[in-house]
Amino acid sequence: GTGGVTISGSNTGTTTGVSLRLSSGMTISGFTTTFALVGTGGYIYCNGKTFASLITFNNAAGVWSTQDVLTSSNAMTITAGTLNINYNLTIGTTSAFTFTAGTINANNGANITCGSFAGGSGTGVRVLNMGSGTWTLTGTGGWASGVATNYTLNAGQSRIVFTDTSATTINFTSGGTYSYYTVEYARGGGGGRLDFTSSTNTTIVNFIDNTSTAVHIIGFQSGQWNFYKFNVRGRAGALIQVSRTGNTSPTITKVGQGIVPYCDYLNIVSTGLTSSPTNTWYAGANSTGSGGGWVMTAAPSSQSTLGVGGVG
Repeated sequence: GTGGVTISGSNTGTTTGVSLRLSSGMTISGFTTTFALVGTGGYIYCNGKTFASLITFNNAAGVWSTQDVLTSSNAMTITAGTLNINYNLTIGTTSAFTFTAGTINANNGANITCGSFAGGSGTGVRVLNMGSGTWTLTGTGGWASGVATNYTLNAGQSRIVFTDTSATTINFTSGGTYSYYTVEYARGGGGGRLDFTSSTNTTIVNFIDNTSTAVHIIGFQSGQWNFYKFNVRGRAGALIQVSRTGNTSPTITKVGQGIVPYCDYLNIVSTGLTSSPTNTWYAGANSTGSGGGWVMTAAPSSQSTLGVGGVG
């Protein structure tokens, strides 16, 4: 029904072939929801209601599918089973979406919004199919794809966007040889830093940082980072520093056709950071610094359409 039903307490769950259907007239407060379905018939209908506490999926034999927009003001954890995200999913602006085992399928262009994403540091079998929507990270906890053991990441044509406007350092951590489609730094006037950390070799098809209005840092802690397109543009009075931020010797490599032409207003601090191949990375006419494989001029106009960074 749609009457004034109140759900509250410390715990609730679905355990067999039962779907969860919330009514638009319900009041929901103060309970942890655990989905422990055995089987494939777990359908979740939210009807515009917001979960107030932790949501957990934790049965390896369970398959759950959202049937409308799912919103929570708290965190979400998947420890086992399959979650089919068929509509937009939003959790708390500073809350973590934690994934330690199971399968996540983002379908139908669904957008996911969360404070941070943690792919797990253990060896549980995980399959992350990111789909074609946008994964917006609104907090400072960053993105961690976890160790490579038993972890499969299919980026599809998804977009990861960092939007927190504080000056806090955010980490993008890749624990294996993964490929991502689009990663975007969109932190406005907050400044801060984005640190790339990889234990091996990571590829990003499009990296975009061209809307921020404050001085900030794109830092590379470790590993080899491969970019098809690298669109990093600061502005007068708000240069973007590109540098090493750890104690190892990371490498950034242009892969695919062409050069890196669409950069400007950068501050290149090349100590310990290698950019390759040579004569490929053009910093732009208004950039400062030198070395590390960067060419401190605008790109040749004859090549400016090859490998242009970003997808908009």
